[in-house]
Amino acid sequence: MVTVDNNLAPEVVPAALRVPDLPAENVPVARREVKDDWDNFLEFVDSRKKWIAQALKRNSGVMEENGLLIIKFDEITDCLLLQDAEHLKSVAELAQEFFHRPMKIRYDVKEANQAESEYYSSDNLLEDRRALANDSLVQMATEVFGGQVVAIRPGSRRGIS
Repeated sequence: MVTVDNNLAPEVVPAALRVPDLPAENVPVARREVKDDWDNFLEFVDSRKKWIAQALKRNSGVMEENGLLIIKFDEITDCLLLQDAEHLKSVAELAQEFFHRPMKIRYDVKEANQAESEYYSSDNLLEDRRALANDSLVQMATEVFGGQVVAIRPGSRRGIS
């Protein structure tokens, strides 16, 4: 195997062995597949927008269909923040940058209505505390800020719909 360094003087590297300098737009980019490179994509997102990466890690599966990146979640609470139009655009831009092709994003929530009603309808105080401790937003905040949950005090449900 011959390694060629184009920075050497031309008389040192024979013309037949010189590697032509290609403009950046002509450099072929290997196609990345969503399922195969998902973990690498999450690392990429983590380096740019940590909280989005934390939210995306809560997915239950991913797939791509005709330029549409489908990210599945088991509970609606796992992707609430991501559904905002601005955040959806950010995820789409990050996906396009990483996978090197235009992508649209769709979040699929398994039994969204049932998961949401079960999440908010617990009458047992202990169940409420467990649900709050395991809530994706609480866990994401503790991971992002390096904190811990020390007390859980469920309050009224007036603001929850």
